[in-house]
Amino acid sequence: MAILITAFVVSACGTRTPTAQSSVPGARVILNTATASGLVAAFTKAGLQVPNPRDVTEAKCPQIGCVEAVDSDTVSVIKFPGTGKAERFAGATSDMYLIEDIVLVFTAAVPAGQRVTYEQIARRAVGA
Repeated sequence: MAILITAFVVSACGTRTPTAQSSVPGARVILNTATASGLVAAFTKAGLQVPNPRDVTEAKCPQIGCVEAVDSDTVSVIKFPGTGKAERFAGATSDMYLIEDIVLVFTAAVPAGQRVTYEQIARRAVGA
């Protein structure tokens, strides 16, 4: 009887990872593979104006918590490590568009009607 109980207790203590969960604690879920520089390229390919693009990741991201940032004379494209940081940044920013972990910040040079086109291209690039 003691052997049977011991065998039951040992088998019950085994670790199992459900297939729907990651076995790595704190593992990040990848929302999309879009990058800030990739979105700038998609805008340019679509014929949208993105003059003077420059990578400002090192200057901007330490302060706002992003992973990549590209500024231009019309739009800034900012990629965050997740939706939480993107939402917090977007909540404190005017003239912006948020999609998953990406924030577009428009300059006054971009009319509202044209912003919709940038937003549509960003949605396609992100896969939303």
